[in-house]
This record gives sequence, C-alpha cells and structure tokens, in this order.
Amino acid sequence: MQFQLLFDDFLFPSLALESQFQALYTAAATATKSVNAQGKTVAARLQDIPNRIQEIAGHGIHHGATVALAVVQTMSGNYFRMLQPIFPQGEAREEFEELVDEPDGIATVISDEIHVGNVINNAFTDE
Repeated sequence: MQFQLLFDDFLFPSLALESQFQALYTAAATATKSVNAQGKTVAARLQDIPNRIQEIAGHGIHHGATVALAVVQTMSGNYFRMLQPIFPQGEAREEFEELVDEPDGIATVISDEIHVGNVINNAFTDE
C-alpha cells in the first residue's frame, strides 16, 4: 500500500506536467502556424512571431492603400497607377493626418469587403 502511494505521488504530477506541456506545445504550434513563423525549433518560431506580425501589418497597410486607390480610381474615372505620393511636413503634416483620420467610416466599409485571411495569406505568398 505504501509503495502505491509513493508511485501515485510520482506518477500523477508527472502526468499533470505532461498534460500542461502538451497544451503549451499545442498553443505554441497554433500561434506560430497562424502567422507562418519560421525557425527550426518551437522556441525559434515563437521568437519569430513579432517579425511576422510586423510583416503582416506592413502587407495590410500596402493592401489597404491599393484597395483605397482602386476604389477612388473606379469612382472618379481618373488613372492613378502612375501617381507619385508626396507626404507633407510640419503644419501641413498635421492637416494630412486629420485628412487620413476623416474617412475612417469609409475604410470600415471597404475593410468589410476584404477578407482578412486573404490579406494574411497574400503576405506569405509574396516571399
């Protein structure tokens, strides 16, 4: 009987630890896979997540600008493919920032039409 208690004390914490390890490993695998993190080990892929998030955000900004230009070109009938953007400085920059903030409602409508999963997947196909 005393051997069984010692064995149970050893076995059950070990099983609990193994269960926690498996849950952590599964969560790490899900997180790294969702952003296509790179690395040979789980630790390396976890450390790559911030890089991948930055890449996805940059791709999202690029995609958003592309969609916005496509919508404006379609609505106005003007050709914007050769547009050379100029970003103002100083006081004019503040006015520019206000202008960027104003069409937030329109951007929400546009973003509702664009599937986020496709934007994320496209970030990885450009590599």
